[in-house]
Amino acid sequence: MTRFATHSKNALAMLAAMLLFSLAAYAESATLKEQLDRCEQLEHGQPEQAIELIEPIIAELDAQQQPFERIRAVGCRAWSLGVLGQLEQKQRDLEEIKQLLALLTEPEQQSQSLRLIATLKHRSGETVESIEALKQALEIAQNNDLTDDLIPLYTNLGIIHSEAKNHALAIEHYELALELAEQQGNIQMRLPILYNLGLTYRGADQLDKAIEAFEQLLEPLEAPGMEIRLASLLSVLGSIYREQGRLEQAQANYERSAALHAELNNPAERSALLIDLSYMALEQDRLQTALDYSDEALSTARESDYSMSIRGALQARARVLETAGRADEALELLREFNQLNEEHLIEQQRSELNELQAQIGYEQQALELAELRTQQQQQQHDLSQQRLLLWAGAIIAILILLIVIAALFWQRLKHRELTQLSRTDQLTGLPNRHRIMNFLSEAIHSDNADRYVLLLLDLDYFKQINDEHGHDAGDRALFEVAEEMRAFANNHQVDIGRWGGEEFLILFQADRPEDAVQLTTELLDRVASIRGEADIRLTASAGFAPLSSLQQLPDQRIWEPALLIADQLLFRAKKAGRNGFFGVWPTSYSARIQPHHLDDAIESGVYRLLQRSA
Repeated sequence: MTRFATHSKNALAMLAAMLLFSLAAYAESATLKEQLDRCEQLEHGQPEQAIELIEPIIAELDAQQQPFERIRAVGCRAWSLGVLGQLEQKQRDLEEIKQLLALLTEPEQQSQSLRLIATLKHRSGETVESIEALKQALEIAQNNDLTDDLIPLYTNLGIIHSEAKNHALAIEHYELALELAEQQGNIQMRLPILYNLGLTYRGADQLDKAIEAFEQLLEPLEAPGMEIRLASLLSVLGSIYREQGRLEQAQANYERSAALHAELNNPAERSALLIDLSYMALEQDRLQTALDYSDEALSTARESDYSMSIRGALQARARVLETAGRADEALELLREFNQLNEEHLIEQQRSELNELQAQIGYEQQALELAELRTQQQQQQHDLSQQRLLLWAGAIIAILILLIVIAALFWQRLKHRELTQLSRTDQLTGLPNRHRIMNFLSEAIHSDNADRYVLLLLDLDYFKQINDEHGHDAGDRALFEVAEEMRAFANNHQVDIGRWGGEEFLILFQADRPEDAVQLTTELLDRVASIRGEADIRLTASAGFAPLSSLQQLPDQRIWEPALLIADQLLFRAKKAGRNGFFGVWPTSYSARIQPHHLDDAIESGVYRLLQRSA
């Protein structure tokens, strides 16, 4: 199976995981909750029916009086649109959900809505944003003892880390979810956890353990209405059997999965199955069969309009064509594959803020130019009608020139103001995420890239401050932390900004691990020294990693591996009791590791683990 096909199945497993076993009765007299449940059952395998069901419900729901119900309804439509490849409308629905989130007051509804946002973000390939939403939901669930929400949150975090090949961290999250499920005696919740645990075992090349986990799911998925889940499971099992050389069992699973897909409308996942079949046929020297399967996989993927599926199918078809000696055709498909890959990377890097800034700038410029043209035309008309003397005409021309210069000067001044606003966090006055990304890009391409360290800092128990003292007190606390950080940045000549919520990102240079530890310790001590309103005590946890000496995963920004490792270490500091930090330092700058191999690198001595616990 190609990387693209594997990733597609893992992503679909995550986004469908918590709905996998939630069948409910539905009739014409169904309640609103039952209608929403029914839509969530249909959204994955029968997206057109889900949209047809939910459209009239969305039209009737009042956003102010029923914000949570509307979030669920719009979320079901967004997921269905994503399955059908209608990504523009899906993005509009996602923006509405984020606006509705501000209307929720119940912690349970907030947690569930953030989890929905995370699944939609993940399907769009926005991994960092998806993890941030899950972390917010997890903090809400932990602070409010929402045990039922903790199980899916741990599971979803496990899935994301599994896809990033952080297998040890993924298994740790799955074990937490399984432990909670067993404490509650919730047998059904164990099944989706086992499914994703099986995917993780597979990614770690522990195929026998993966099969053992998957085979426990076969009988429950034989239930009516679970055909789409069963088709996915059979396809995954077929792939594992193929990797083990058990081709007869692989063929049997593939054929049954294909038969189920014939009754379903899910081109993205069906194309992944056809890709697997083409590879197996190629391995068995059935070249014509491989050609047929790869051709059908590519046409099916194009129907889905899902870039990841199309790229996987292009790669498979090119490989089969190359084996068949049709090198020119294979080369043409690889060119298309590379073009799609490049477009995907460019799309990920495009900032919505830049688009808005450009749009405002263009509109303002067009308005001002139109006004100038009107003035010039009026002046020319007056001059032609009155036939002013030469000196009078010269004076008027000078006045017009001065007006133009003043207008251009004003335009430039306004442009600078807009640029400054677009790069600054309005609450704290620190650089915002957009500006921080520029810092990271500049640092990673500088001559001193090997000296830079990326640090993530997150305030501890910040949700309690908002709950106990109000959001105004929370905002003032954030402002005081920002002031302290600004002084710290001035003293040490480091870059610092607000990454989002109560999380800050610091970029500094250090030649030795001792320097990094000293700076991080001073920063945490500064935060701990703050005494806000009502004697609020603040502490923070942090994680840091070198900006370079890391390998990129496909589709990642060049600095994103360091961000992912710092986030892992920040999570470890939270688990260790907060008010502390974990960091890593390379023992050799010649080593280039991938983020998901961090634990191995620490154990082998390639990376040194630094820490301060509470």
